[in-house]
Amino acid sequence: MSAWMVDKVHIDLLVQVAVEGPHGPVTPAAAWHPFRYYAVPSRMLRVLSLDQVKEFSRHVSLDGAEALGQMLAAQNAASVRHRYEDADGRGMIPSWADAFYEYTPIPPLDPPPTVVELLKVIDCYEYQACETPGWPDTEAFQFCETLRARLTSLLPGYDAAPWGWEPEEISKRR
Repeated sequence: MSAWMVDKVHIDLLVQVAVEGPHGPVTPAAAWHPFRYYAVPSRMLRVLSLDQVKEFSRHVSLDGAEALGQMLAAQNAASVRHRYEDADGRGMIPSWADAFYEYTPIPPLDPPPTVVELLKVIDCYEYQACETPGWPDTEAFQFCETLRARLTSLLPGYDAAPWGWEPEEISKRR
């Protein structure tokens, strides 16, 4: 595998989508609501006290945009550095990635990115950020999983799809 530092605008888009939701056509019931993710793997949540769970709970909001972007940039930079020992000497980490991250909203796009395009934004980020040992235990991984689940529920046809499959559903489709 290889890794590279995504552009700052890529991080900005991840943050903006998490805070505001996608823009443009989505399913009618798809109102975007603020959400939380946990900065620890779900298997750990089962063994933590309620106070500890609250400590690892992250609320996505505009107020936390800088912290969220900083966390994502830091994980991507750590991944590149882990993959390439000489990443800094080769100039693979841009200066913005090690500086204080400042969220820059992306102006409205015409057409706006589709939900599928936004899912691919997550996939690209994860591919670049996954090189560190224990990637599935990182806060960045937990954030991406939660954002992916939120976006997937907005795909056309998701609301109309059966929740549980029973013999009647199979019979209808024969």
